[in-house]
Amino acid sequence: MHPRMHCDYSAIVRGRDEDGKRFEEIVKVRNLSACGAYFQINRNLHTGQMVTVRIAFPTGSLTYGSSKVTIRAVVIRVEPLSDELLQIGIKFLNFRFL
Repeated sequence: MHPRMHCDYSAIVRGRDEDGKRFEEIVKVRNLSACGAYFQINRNLHTGQMVTVRIAFPTGSLTYGSSKVTIRAVVIRVEPLSDELLQIGIKFLNFRFL
């Protein structure tokens, strides 16, 4: 198990919904580790589902607004927060810095 860092990074989650239609949703990453992340989303995802996540890390620089990483991941945890909002845990499969 890897240590987790609490955060509030912006991210874009892409995948396919239950009907096979592509979706893209802006989310906030709530915590992050070397092999996974946890975020909230207004979309019904399920365990085992594949998603792509692009996270923007703030750099603290006025010249460089953020660094980005694109991650291919699998959903490993789904926890309902309300009727529409879910907390999702993902495990990283591979990544690429942009």
